[in-house]
Amino acid sequence: MKLNTASAARCATAMLLVMLTSATSAATTKPEPELLEAEKAFQLSGRMRDDRTIEVRYLVADGYYMYRDRFRFEINGKPLKLTTKQFPPGKIKQDATFGKVVTYRNSVHLLLPVSKPGKTQIEGAAKDLVLKITSQGCADAGVCYPPLHQQLALALGSSAIVTPGETNAGSFSRPAGPAGSISDLLKRN
Repeated sequence: MKLNTASAARCATAMLLVMLTSATSAATTKPEPELLEAEKAFQLSGRMRDDRTIEVRYLVADGYYMYRDRFRFEINGKPLKLTTKQFPPGKIKQDATFGKVVTYRNSVHLLLPVSKPGKTQIEGAAKDLVLKITSQGCADAGVCYPPLHQQLALALGSSAIVTPGETNAGSFSRPAGPAGSISDLLKRN
């Protein structure tokens, strides 16, 4: 098949347009946003503020937010319900999934009651507390994380700050096994 000069020029022009269109669309396509792991986007820490109060803090990464109504708490296996008044004020957001919600950005600071005057919230907890927290948040990029389950190990009488997976120094010691402690074993030999 023989092409004349005009046909060859049209063919070259069409190919050039296809290449330019492809290059333009590739240049304007935005890369997928790099999302943080939930534990990095919503960094939890806590401490015993006093013998009656646990202080919980979340640092919320830029471009992320947390839902007030998605927090759940357990102290030593017993649910702890907070009233709306016990949560800090947040920002109202119209959410596509949950409707009108209260959200937190930058940080969230909560005070959880361990006991009430005249009544112990946690029975049988001499020194050690296990606080389990469920929370949920989203990225501004339009991605919501599944509920995040985390745990803090706290000791009454210590105000050391702990993060999930850490234990408070001197707390949560393991009971001696059937053979006793290491020092008991050394004394026997």
